[in-house]
Amino acid sequence: MRRKHTIVALVVTFLLLALSVGSVPYAQAERSNSETWTFMVYLVADNDLDYYGELDIDEMKTVDSTASVNIVVLWDSWDGPAHVYKVNKAALEELTDSELNGKEINMGAPETLRDFVGYATKKFRTDHYVLVLWDHGDDFRGCCWDYHTVDEEESIDYLNHQEITSALSRFQLDILAYDGCIMSLIEVPYEYYVQGLKIDYFVGSEGYVPLEGFPYDTILASLTGNPAMSPNEFSRVMVNKYEDFYQRGYLTALSAIDMNKMGDVNDGTKALIETLTANMDTYHKVIGSARGQSNLPWSEYGWEALVDYVTFVNRIWEKAPDETIENLSASLLESLHEAIYVKNPGAMASMKAGGLAVFFPSSHGSFVHNYGWNAELYGNMQFASEVWLSFLDAYYKV
Repeated sequence: MRRKHTIVALVVTFLLLALSVGSVPYAQAERSNSETWTFMVYLVADNDLDYYGELDIDEMKTVDSTASVNIVVLWDSWDGPAHVYKVNKAALEELTDSELNGKEINMGAPETLRDFVGYATKKFRTDHYVLVLWDHGDDFRGCCWDYHTVDEEESIDYLNHQEITSALSRFQLDILAYDGCIMSLIEVPYEYYVQGLKIDYFVGSEGYVPLEGFPYDTILASLTGNPAMSPNEFSRVMVNKYEDFYQRGYLTALSAIDMNKMGDVNDGTKALIETLTANMDTYHKVIGSARGQSNLPWSEYGWEALVDYVTFVNRIWEKAPDETIENLSASLLESLHEAIYVKNPGAMASMKAGGLAVFFPSSHGSFVHNYGWNAELYGNMQFASEVWLSFLDAYYKV
């Protein structure tokens, strides 16, 4: 009997090992205590941001990967193929065992993102995982524009949010961060939450991100200096270091969103917006006033269709014409403040950006005819189809 149990145990062990290296190549890595963090950067610089990609790599190289923190980058530049690196101080260690290394790859393909995260999480088995998506951001449209998706040809592709959701669906991430413009609008975390993406914290900007992007030197130095910090603490460090870096007058507004609290935000949003929509004749004036008071400074650069969502809800609450709207907006405000961490220094101090925007063109004509907003793609977002498009339609008709 003892020998029989031993044989069964060996067979089971063999099967489990086969599964871990064969039929499930990107299963989530088992966590260990030997290392704490893997900081992954999906650096899409095969475009007009190529120069700034190199600058950010140089910032990363001022910080060593340590026994507790692995800094791993998939870097696709304008010239030449993509490379996968582990970043060490003043040096890049090329990870030649990655199938993505040394090839001209399509960074706008969800398979590439999935393969990179799968490789990094399997190779570096740590307690916590951070993924930074680096490139241009375009609100509900997506991010990560690759201008050379195949050898010697200019063919552009990018990742939309549905592709990102599909690519990351197999993984548990402590933090998903966007080093790109205008990604912190409610449509994005709403999408990831309702689609079941396993993310604890979402870091993004509701406005522009300057060309220099994240200050990777100070962000990573904070992590390597204190790897015992929690994901909540590190998400706030990312926001703080970013805003500290841009004290020079930039209109920055980076925020960290607790995705575990997005359920309350989503439920509160539906309750308030559906009530406003059903009684649009009564509430139209309050909504219009709230929208006008929610504009932020970057609207002068052509993004007036995006307004601060937290300010919008707050103005609805302040001018609520009845107890129903007052209670619904107050409850939603509480959920938003619990979910969002934002810091407004320097030029943004007086603007009180709440850290989360929403797509709200001022008129139906601008919604339809301003082609730069790509409004024809808006219906692909769950927030649009479930909540916001019917609200906008009712608002424009009054």
